[in-house]
Amino acid sequence: MSDLLRTAARGVLGAMAMTGVRRITVDLGLVEKPPPEEIATEGAPALLAKVAPQHRETAIELLHWGTGAMGGMGFAMVPAALRHRRWAGPVYGLAILGVFEAAIAPRLGLGTTERTATERFALAADHVLYGLVLGSGEGSAHELTVPAGGSISRSG
Repeated sequence: MSDLLRTAARGVLGAMAMTGVRRITVDLGLVEKPPPEEIATEGAPALLAKVAPQHRETAIELLHWGTGAMGGMGFAMVPAALRHRRWAGPVYGLAILGVFEAAIAPRLGLGTTERTATERFALAADHVLYGLVLGSGEGSAHELTVPAGGSISRSG
């Protein structure tokens, strides 16, 4: 399987993991409305209106998973020397949140500037989780290697 497909799959898994965290943060009142729901209900309500009411939550979740896959494909394009660093996935996840907050949300008319510090922290944490899942398959830089005639060492 190509790097692109592997990271797309990890992107979907990362988005799924984020959904689990968001169920908790929303239930605890730390996050008012997760970004995928904001996009669907406030940024593109006409598109969501085309989906049968009983399938809207599923449509929002599938949109999020698709976005996770695209983010994963973007991660595959990061040079391997950077992508294989332990910090690369979490930093990439935070960068995605930063791009959403600074560029995408304003274009969609979303009020992300009104987020509380607690909400920002919770969203940052779930994007770090996304990045951890995304980077979890980049183990080649952390595998044990045995150079010819040498001793075992950890690369990366």
